[in-house]
Amino acid sequence: MAPSSRSLRRALSALTRLANDPAGPTVTVFAPGRINLIGDHIDYVGGTVMPMSLDRGTWLTGRRERSGGLRIHAVDPDEICSFPLGSSPEGHWSRFVTGLLELSGVDAGTLDVRIAVSGELAGGGLSSSASFCVGMALLLMELDCIPRQRGMTLAQLARKVEHDYLGVACGIMDPATVVGGRSDAALELDCAGGRMQPVPMDPPGRCILAIRARQDRRLADGAYNLRRSELATGLARIGRADDRIPDLAPALLQDIAADDLPLRRVRHLVTEQHLVREALAAARRGDWPAFGSALTASHASLRDDYQVSVPDLDLIVDAATATPGCEGARLTGAGFGGWAIALVRNESVDRVLEAVAAARGEAPGEVEWFRVHPGGPARVVAAGELETMLAGDGS
Repeated sequence: MAPSSRSLRRALSALTRLANDPAGPTVTVFAPGRINLIGDHIDYVGGTVMPMSLDRGTWLTGRRERSGGLRIHAVDPDEICSFPLGSSPEGHWSRFVTGLLELSGVDAGTLDVRIAVSGELAGGGLSSSASFCVGMALLLMELDCIPRQRGMTLAQLARKVEHDYLGVACGIMDPATVVGGRSDAALELDCAGGRMQPVPMDPPGRCILAIRARQDRRLADGAYNLRRSELATGLARIGRADDRIPDLAPALLQDIAADDLPLRRVRHLVTEQHLVREALAAARRGDWPAFGSALTASHASLRDDYQVSVPDLDLIVDAATATPGCEGARLTGAGFGGWAIALVRNESVDRVLEAVAAARGEAPGEVEWFRVHPGGPARVVAAGELETMLAGDGS
């Protein structure tokens, strides 16, 4: 499915207003978001996960100018920044740009470029940060502002920006999925070795719904890094390195005290990796009820042992899974708010959304949701494709 053109139109319009030479040639990039089907909080310890790029994401468009430095208009917060910046608030989008330039050894003061950015990944949990960072890197490369990098090297650059400039000790899953996503499949991604292979994800008579929680989330507020610290403590207690999942059977970690948070974090790792393997095998043999069961079990582990869910995510999962036709549901992404996903038979989509709305005391139309479709990799969009998109929906 082709990406939406709404954000593209907004970015192109902003660039026209920002540029000194509105007739100059432009470069346009689409960077998809990411949905993680299963395998959360195991990518940064070398786990195998099952993400998929999305047909919604971030549009970036830019052009070189004769003078005026580097100016970027982020349309959605409606902010324009000129680089180099003296400083920026913690977690601010401009830190991604600063990081990309500094890690590439480029002085922003030597650039004469205009860029506009617009996205459609609100709420957290859809990898808006990796989408923005990878897309910005790709655009800056195409404009000959920073050295060209591709594949896992580009994903590693984006992860380092997030670590060093945003303060989030994330794993490789998000940027790797944005860089290497498929337009026809999910991914089996080995985060230790960086290897990925496609996984068919077109369940007959079913769809995957993404349903937004009423609580958005930010990872730079410390909760994410706290979980990583607790996890490292637990792994040290069992004599394991803090960058690998212990190769243990889940049953070996059954009897853990409720207040033993470090070992509960370890138990989630072991449980989640086991469930990812089950889900991958189920998807490949077309056993979608088993796939859905793995999703629901994953949510329970994230809720109870890793403790990254929030009440509204639990409400979505409980309401969905109690509805006939829903075969499984879980939070997606790092948690702390954001989005949940549900595997639902096509004829039950309305019933699931009505159940979520009723549990919240809302009208069904108030529930924000979309059907999940794969979106391919981050890429430069050719002029012909842009024209087709802009002419296609008339918006």
